[in-house]
Parts: sequence; structure tokens; C-alpha cells
Amino acid sequence: MKIIVVGGGPAGMMAAYQLMKDHEVILLERNNSLGKKLLVTGNGRCNITNNKPTKELIKRIHHGKFLFSALSKFHPQAIISFFNENGVPLKEEDNQRMFPESDKAVDILKVFEEELNKITKFNTKVIDLLIENDEIKGVITETGTILADRVIMATGGVSYGALGSDGLGHEILQKHGVEITDLYPVETSLISREPLDLQGLTLKNKKVMVKDNHQKVVYSTTGDVLFTHFGLSGPAIMLCSEHVHHLLKVQESVSLECALISHYTQEAFFTQIVSQPAKKLTNVLSFYLPKRMVSFVLNLQGIDENALVRELSHKRVRQLIEALFHFKVEIHEVMDIKKAIVTGGGVSLDEVNPQNFASKRFKNLFMIGELLDLHGEMGGYNLTLALVSGYVCAREVSASQLTN
Repeated sequence: MKIIVVGGGPAGMMAAYQLMKDHEVILLERNNSLGKKLLVTGNGRCNITNNKPTKELIKRIHHGKFLFSALSKFHPQAIISFFNENGVPLKEEDNQRMFPESDKAVDILKVFEEELNKITKFNTKVIDLLIENDEIKGVITETGTILADRVIMATGGVSYGALGSDGLGHEILQKHGVEITDLYPVETSLISREPLDLQGLTLKNKKVMVKDNHQKVVYSTTGDVLFTHFGLSGPAIMLCSEHVHHLLKVQESVSLECALISHYTQEAFFTQIVSQPAKKLTNVLSFYLPKRMVSFVLNLQGIDENALVRELSHKRVRQLIEALFHFKVEIHEVMDIKKAIVTGGGVSLDEVNPQNFASKRFKNLFMIGELLDLHGEMGGYNLTLALVSGYVCAREVSASQLTN
């Protein structure tokens, strides 16, 4: 059986790698090498999967229930075994995130690269599908037509366009009537028009909440927050960004609230401050926060940075504590989807069979990975769904030959 896999990202590589053992496979990649986006994940360390149980995993993936069948066939523990067997042992870090022991994404890529380079046509851009009577017959590239018995689309989303995923796969499928849901940025930075003047400052392990216009908490998480020249970034902010995007469709701005003080109640922190009456308030607060952050909040509250604790009334101290526990930043935009780490939206799951990732519209067409309306939180979930969909699709494509 001749099979074309379009796209050399994690999903496409896994599918091609599994299929090439028993079939004639051609992997079409528009870049001059495989796995370009994979190499930059996890800051070059590659958070390849997450070792949570399937039920927990599904909760952290948008439309995760769609993957229930696939995860019963190939799950994170199987992913860990796959890389161990191929000479790349993994290690578990916080929140059950899995990384290669070497901390090198390139080692993950090497598992696939040597074999796949033999069957890959690089610098090859697919511009259309060859379809006759609702059956896939091959693909059309910039240089000609390639015929095949099966075609697996693994072209990714719109994010990181410079690395090859620019949404062309969605455009091709949509042209043939496949429903594509709205695409939006996931895991991206947030833009504020407020003069924060805190560029380059990082706050470690802070609780962040996204609130709507009615002050209802829509989402909350804990992680690092980075102040930038345009607003906010960092892991906690990227986790919030998807929820901010959806709120901005119905309101002009979104209130992001950060608890600058951790491990204290407001009352306990009040006691902690007023028990040091002879000290400068700046020095007391600098034990808990970077001095730049302290100066910014004090100026925001109209408090002299040189003031002693005893020079403030208890009411004024409580007002300051309220501001520290509920530090607010108004967000007005999310960063463009092309600068996001992950694409939200994609091929509607109504178009896809969850058992094998086959198109319900066209015979012998399969769609996997970030191309679909599936995405997970930060923490290895997106690479998990890419590898799972690639593996299960390949397995089912092979099985389909036996039943035909």
C-alpha cells in the first residue's frame, strides 16, 4: 500500500515511522529538515508527554473526550516505553511532565530522523488534494502530482509560521468542503495599554485569575509571570491567554488579577507588617517581592517609598495589602496567532472518526495532530495528542488494508 504523509512534525513523523515498516511511505515536508517546531519546544528540552492517568489527561485537552478511544490504544506510558526502547530514556519532573534525560529535544528527533530521512521529500509544498468521486487519489505539489492509496494530513496549525505551519492544510481542506472551526491563539502573550513600566521583571510562582466584567473567575492558575514592554508573558499568562481571547470577543478588556503575596492570609500578612513599626515599608515588602515591584505598587497607592511602617494608619496598611493580594492588570489584546505556541480550533471533530482519524467525508483521507480542533494545556499535552493521533492513525491505516 502506498501512503503519503503530509507534514513532518511530531504527528506526521510518528505516523510515517510506524507505517514505513510495512508499506511504501512518502513523507512530504515543506522545510529542509524534520521536526523544526519540536526542536524549540520546552526551551529546547522537549516536554514530550505528561505521565498523568488518561482521565486526568483528557481533562486538560480541549475536546479531550474525542481522544478516549485513541488513548486506550496508545497512552503516555506507551509513549515513555517507545522512547526508552529507542534509546532515549525519559525523566519525570514537576506536574508529571516528561523530558528526555539528556534535556535535549534533538535526541527525541533523532529517534525518527535517521529512518524518515530515507523516505522524506524535503522542500515539497502540497497545494491541493487529488480527489475523485469523494475518494483520495493523491496530492498535488508545486512540482506535480503524487498518487497514493492513502493520504494522512499532518500539516499542523497556524502558530510558528516561520517553522512551516502556516494554515495551508486548513485552506486546502476547507476548499473541499471540510469544516474548519475558527482558529485562535493558545499559549500566547497578553497586551495591556496600561503603563506598567516593569519590563523584564519576573514574578515566581504566583496565582493568576482571569475575571469577566461581572468579576466572576473564569480561569485561575499558578506559575511565573513576566512583565514585557507590551504587557505580560510567562507560563501562567500563556495558560490564561486562551480564556482571555474568548472573553475579549464579548468585552473590551479583561481583568487579570495576580496575588503578589503567597502563603499568607491578608490578616496574617497585616500582622507581619505592623509588627515591624520602625522599619521602612519598602524594606519589609522587599523580603517578599522584587524591589521594582514594591516601588511600583507603593507609587500606585500613593505611598512614599521611604515611609516607615508606623507612619501609616492601620487602615492604610490594609488598603495596601488588598492591592497586593489583588493586583490587577487590564488586558486589551492577545498576541497574534502567528506568535502563539499552539493553535486553537481546526478541522471540526464532526469531520473525523475518533477510532482511526479518518475523514468522514472522503475515503482514504486521514487527519491528525494540531490540524484538528484539539489542543492541550502547557505541560506535554499537545505533543501527547500529536504522537497518540499519529500512532493510532498509522495502526488503523495498516489494519484497514487487512479488511479491504
